[in-house]
Amino acid sequence: MKISAKFLILFAILSTVAAEQTALAKTIAVTSTADNGPGSLRQALATAANGDKINIVANGTIALTS
Repeated sequence: MKISAKFLILFAILSTVAAEQTALAKTIAVTSTADNGPGSLRQALATAANGDKINIVANGTIALTS
């Protein structure tokens, strides 16, 4: 079965878009065990986008109260 040129072009475009989205992904660090505010898990979840990673570096228990 032959692969058409249109298929190869579509594949190249989709591969480029996927690579660009991966490059835009960021890692958000959780540095606080507080329920909210800068560095908190709640803040990280609120600001994260699809593809982002959340890295918990805070020491202790994170208790979300609401």
